Amino acid sequence: VIPVLVLACDRSTVRRCLDKLLRYRPSARRFPLIVSQDCGHAETAQVIASYGEAVAHIQQPDLSDIPDDLEVAPDFFEYFQAAFPLLVADPSLWCVSAWNDNGKEHLVDAGRAELLYRTDFFPGLGWLLLAELWEELEPKWPKAFWDDWMRQPEQRRGRSCLNDRFVPFTRLDLSYLKKEEYERSFLPKVYAAPEVKVEELQSNRRRELGTVRLQYSGRDSFKAFAKALGLMDDLKSGV
Repeated sequence: VIPVLVLACDRSTVRRCLDKLLRYRPSARRFPLIVSQDCGHAETAQVIASYGEAVAHIQQPDLSDIPDDLEVAPDFFEYFQAAFPLLVADPSLWCVSAWNDNGKEHLVDAGRAELLYRTDFFPGLGWLLLAELWEELEPKWPKAFWDDWMRQPEQRRGRSCLNDRFVPFTRLDLSYLKKEEYERSFLPKVYAAPEVKVEELQSNRRRELGTVRLQYSGRDSFKAFAKALGLMDDLKSGV
């Protein structure tokens, strides 16, 4: 059982989030839907109540966390079902995220929709965690800005997350995402790629360059490269 927790407050548009979750959910027993409203906004409370027994506020061991303004993709549950065993088996992972800050159409390879990555940056949206992690974090959980708090080294402790794109993940072998296998195959690919300048990438609209490597030397050069290429340039706790 993997309960889905929707964090709500004063957005009556939570209906869009709940409608998508109920539409794509393959099993009510496997994925019970929980809505936690953390304020007394009456209109939002009425929207949540209108779903009757389809949603509930319960406590379960493992949770996937969804902000109330997030609309899930059709493969949302498929992805978490496939990644859950990895999260259990690999202690170097601490979450699975359905969000990719750089998952824009012009930044991804449409021909490799099945490709997943490990990331040291906590995505903060639509994520799956285990009971053990919640037991670790709950006693010191902050009153505000919890996503930035999660990115601090004291919480992350060298652990990574997975993030995705649309694909039937339960049909794939995802063992390549375990830490040792991932580093053995991914890092050589990175350093085998030819190094280019940012200006070359900016003019590579037809992607004729193929796989290349852009190397930065520090925080300032990373932010400059990210801005030039339309990538997220956020840095939290050095990640």
